[in-house]
Amino acid sequence: MKSTPDRWKHFQYRGDARGIGQLYEEYNVDGFLSAREAGQREWGHSMRDRLLKDGVLLNEVLSPRIYRIVRSVQETLAVEGTFEVFCVRDADVNAFALLDHSSDQPRHLVGITSAALEHLEDDEISFLLGHELGHFLFGHNRLLGLLNQDERVEKVTVLPYLGECLFLRWRKTSEVSADRLGLVASGCFAAGARALVKAGFGLSDRNLDVNVDSLLRQIEAIKDKPEIIEAAYRSHPLLPLRLKALHLFSEALNQGDKADLAAVDDQIDALFEWFRRYPRRPLAEAVMRIVALAGMRIVGVEREIDEEEVRTVIYILHGHFTDTPEAELVLDPDERDRRWRAALEVLAREGDDSDRGFIISRLADIALADGKLLESEAGVILEIAEQIGMSPRMAYGVIVGAAQTVGFRVDHQLREITQRVRGQMANLVAEQGGFRPRTSPPRRPGTSDMLSSVKDLKDPGR
Repeated sequence: MKSTPDRWKHFQYRGDARGIGQLYEEYNVDGFLSAREAGQREWGHSMRDRLLKDGVLLNEVLSPRIYRIVRSVQETLAVEGTFEVFCVRDADVNAFALLDHSSDQPRHLVGITSAALEHLEDDEISFLLGHELGHFLFGHNRLLGLLNQDERVEKVTVLPYLGECLFLRWRKTSEVSADRLGLVASGCFAAGARALVKAGFGLSDRNLDVNVDSLLRQIEAIKDKPEIIEAAYRSHPLLPLRLKALHLFSEALNQGDKADLAAVDDQIDALFEWFRRYPRRPLAEAVMRIVALAGMRIVGVEREIDEEEVRTVIYILHGHFTDTPEAELVLDPDERDRRWRAALEVLAREGDDSDRGFIISRLADIALADGKLLESEAGVILEIAEQIGMSPRMAYGVIVGAAQTVGFRVDHQLREITQRVRGQMANLVAEQGGFRPRTSPPRRPGTSDMLSSVKDLKDPGR
């Protein structure tokens, strides 16, 4: 499926486009997605068959109304190719889009719930359909192949930790882009807003007057608690934020050729910034900065910087504090000293023993990350414990407790074997141009001479 080349590209929200680029470039997901798609073709796992079994394929005969809306949306968005729309029985107002790779040519499938068809007006259905086609046109659906399909695994995706966090942030931004094509398909902001409210809150306009600014004020109370938002809205942005983003886009479109979509994206970036994971309270920020700065001191104890220790610092900062851990790894000496003094003052004024214990425990995790605890690393931890007001006895207890809890994460002997094998293989690859098995069994000694003798018999003049 495609639209007129790049017709809607400039409508794509920049955060969405940036996230897609990062996933393909930084995590090189194209190879995995191609393999998964090939596997679906090989195994014949058909999403279309499941929809045919559990739903109704809406065509001109069975549902003239929906068929007419579908064709109108397709024409408005200048969509080339075919897609099929299924009705699935569900009490919630919702829709979804799927790519089915079970055949040589991928099938574009749109599902819409029976509640949506029964309770939405034509222009509201147009918004939902335009939104789902937007996911196709902007290339979102293919990336859903990164979702983990093994129910035994808790991870959401097949990506590593930071990659999964990137995916979840990107998925929220993708909804902003898709909403924009929903607006184009429906023709007005009011229809899109009504559709989103009915889908999100289960309320009709009879019971809820869609006032975007009023809804935004509702989330002021939780915008400083990103853990609540992250738990409740893992795949979609908060509805008030989404409505505000759509309203800004609608107002820009009303300006015609003067529309400044870059300015709209700036405003939406600021809205998403509300929910960036970062310590909002001074004490939490101080604890984060002490862990970051002291962690870097521990990493720098050894002449050779250990990758596992650096990685552990990043994991700790990201897991406990912030979406952008790299911003806390400050290298400028003056800025490091300023942050250190300020953080110690806040900790002394507002912190307690649990905060101090958390800091020392995380520093022990960092020191143990390379599979050993050097005397110099223990010395740094004890020095920092003294600076934050913890006794050496308590600090030793925390260090030992951390070692018993997480253990020595890296096997030193295994690391040495790995490095030795890697070096040997690197030399072999350099000498032979690659590492590959023989394509035929080795010849027996003398075979070449025997062949030459036979040729000589056939060609005496050689």
